[in-house]
Amino acid sequence: MRNLPLLLLLSASAIAQQRIVTVGTSLTETVYALGGTVIATDNSSHDYIPQTKALPTVGAFRTINAEGIVALKPTLFLATIDAGPPEAILQIKEVGITTVVIQRNYKPEEVIASIRQIAKLLHKAPQAEQLIAALNRDLQATAARLRNIKAKPKVIFCGLGANMPGGNISGRNTRIAEMIDLAGGINPITQFEGFRPLTEEGVIAAAPDIIVMTERSFERAGGLDGVRKLPGIALTPAGRSGRVIPVSDMYFQGFGPGIGKAVSELSFKFFPVL
Repeated sequence: MRNLPLLLLLSASAIAQQRIVTVGTSLTETVYALGGTVIATDNSSHDYIPQTKALPTVGAFRTINAEGIVALKPTLFLATIDAGPPEAILQIKEVGITTVVIQRNYKPEEVIASIRQIAKLLHKAPQAEQLIAALNRDLQATAARLRNIKAKPKVIFCGLGANMPGGNISGRNTRIAEMIDLAGGINPITQFEGFRPLTEEGVIAAAPDIIVMTERSFERAGGLDGVRKLPGIALTPAGRSGRVIPVSDMYFQGFGPGIGKAVSELSFKFFPVL
């Protein structure tokens, strides 16, 4: 150790002492997967990522508490592009905390880019390449398994939030739509981007073969019988056959290093036997 340059020793010490606050489940998942140290995170990460249970929270990802974050004295603040409010992020940056906003990660190539970006900040490039290799192996294995499917099922996502008991559905350009595609399904809701309230006319016109819901949404609905009572569901092929698939809420919380495994698991739910 005595022969190492002082600058190298100081650099290693600084890396070891990184104190990271994350806002966004995909970022929290990535930091943990790379071996980083999270000292606080947003409400969603706290709810869905077991390692964060004992950590303080900094609020919902769209309404973070800047003063609370500054008081924690982090060395690095990571946030997704849709975190906010913008003035809170600016306030954190202006006090001298290294602040990095990660661009959207709706596709595998975007996930890979965000893993590499975060790894660079954490000085964890070798670990990043290991994560990326595993992610690619999982996606390639799923693609190979689905190569000879005869027909892709129409799959819609139905979510029931605490403030939206009537439900909403996913259109184009969402993480959910991308995951449905990677897992071998087709999202028939293409008339709009993002999410909209579920309507009887829209659901019937979509005629889904499968309905995907998070486990929490499935429970809020009251199980399969409750789902069938949602607008239009009973009149769809999925409603009649009972093909309603509850999946882990983490599937759709954000795309992180685990997306490859999540896609693989979802593909087996769509196609138990090939």
